Order: sequence, then C-alpha cells, then structure tokens
Amino acid sequence: MTSKDGDFERLFRGSARLGLLCGALGVPWEELSHFVAAFPGELNDYQELSVDGDAMGLMTRGGGPEFAHRVAHFMELRGVPEERLRRFLATARFFEHKNLFFKVEADASGITECSWYLRRRPDVGAAKAWLLNDGVGGKDLRIVDQVADALGKKTVHFLGGSEPKTGQPGSKVYFSQPDTTESWSRLRAAAGLLGVDWDATVEPHMPLLVDHTAFLSVGFVAGLRVPGCKLDVHDVDLRACRSLLEAMGRWDADKDRYRTLLELAESGERDPRVDYLGITLQGDRVSRLRLYASLGG
Repeated sequence: MTSKDGDFERLFRGSARLGLLCGALGVPWEELSHFVAAFPGELNDYQELSVDGDAMGLMTRGGGPEFAHRVAHFMELRGVPEERLRRFLATARFFEHKNLFFKVEADASGITECSWYLRRRPDVGAAKAWLLNDGVGGKDLRIVDQVADALGKKTVHFLGGSEPKTGQPGSKVYFSQPDTTESWSRLRAAAGLLGVDWDATVEPHMPLLVDHTAFLSVGFVAGLRVPGCKLDVHDVDLRACRSLLEAMGRWDADKDRYRTLLELAESGERDPRVDYLGITLQGDRVSRLRLYASLGG
C-alpha cells in the first residue's frame, strides 16, 4: 500500500451520518469538521454520538503519547489554558496513555466543551489524590470514600476532566456496578449520600432500568462537589427514555431528535435501544437526560 493509499484509509467515513445529525439539531458542521480532521482514524474505529435536547456530543478513543498530544493540541486551539493541558498530559502519562476517550459537545453556537476520560480503574486512594491535586478537599473529598463504600468498590472505573468554553473546568470520577438487582440497591444508597431523592427521581422508572449495568459519577468544579450525581445505564430500550422524558415534560419536544440518533445508529425498529442512557439527578428532579449510541466509522 502506498503512502497515499494509507492516507485515504485514514479518512473519516462517517461524515454523511454525522452531518445528518448536525442538521437535525442545528449544530454547525464546520465546527465538528475540525474534530473530524484531527481524529479521522480513531473515529473510523470508534465513535459515540449523544443527544441532549438540541445539543450533541461526539466522542472517540485512542491510546499512546501521540494521540494524547493530539488531544492536547486540539484543546489548546480551543483556548484551554496551559495549566490544564499540563494536568491532562501528566494524568495521561501516569496511566500510560491507555484507554483514553476524548469528546466534544456542541450546540447551535458551536463547540461548547471538550472533555476527556481515562478508563484505567485506579484504586480509590489514587483517584482521591488526583482530585486533591485539583483542589478538592474536606467533606467533598471524603464523600468519594463514602460513595465507594456504599457501592462496594475499591476502584473507580473512569476519571476525567471537562474544559468548557465558558465557566470553570471540572473533574469527575465514575464507579461501575454490574447488572444485578443488588447493584441498584447500592446505587440508591450512594445517590442518597449525594442528596438525591431516589423515590422522586428513579424509583418510578425502575422496572425499565433494573438489571442493567450502570455507572454512577460524581463531579467537581472549582474544587467543590457538584450537587447530585449522574447515572449512565447500559443497553436501555426507548421505553425507558420515553418514560423519563415524559416525566420531565420533554418527550413531545425532543422525541424526533432522539429518533434521528437511533436511526443513524441503525437501532432496530421493533426494539430501538441506546447504548447508554445518561440521567443527571439533583435533589428531587432529573435535571438532564442524554442518549448515547456507539457507531463504527
């Protein structure tokens, strides 16, 4: 194969599909084209699309120092401060540049946030040290131990950082739970520690969620814990999405956008499913709902 042929093989082959989703959401394609140009080979191997109302996310994954430095360069061009870039690169190096996920979020105004995640399953102590280095301390740091104990975990599944175009950067730790009924009892206890009213938010939808693998994440911004938590539930059918959206009063407004995502992901018409359903919980309400679909290039 010639060098020219090799370059062609690395061209991103999902542009038409991505363009259709951008059109449905009113997201300017020109903004995402910079991401596509920076990571064409990785997007051919793995891409995850997500939709939340009129906003969308596009994520890929890779590994190795070269990929990490391309991620850092992309964030630098988006105005991420040098201190935050050094923190990202130091974290990626510590975890051997493996299982690195990189995502951009966008709406009608363009790209609004860059975020990265490392799936390396560090122990809780290492995750706390990383958060401490980011300015998290006191009771907000102790809650990580309490949540880990409630979930029966000695490790975190992911840790990651977010770099919004406006506002303060953030950090997150994710805990995993297997697909058992007992897991959901543990998730309920952990969410309660984080101030979530489970009966008002999750319990009405439990028949559609229980026995699915789930992740619970805790976020921090400017050294302080973000109220509530997020649940990411794996392999959920559209009935659960509709149930939650109707409870939020958003099904009629958002259903066509979510169906566009499922059609692009070629999810089955009789049993349409999303790879993940992201449920952000704050107090007695579901504040955000995001649908995720993983695709090839």
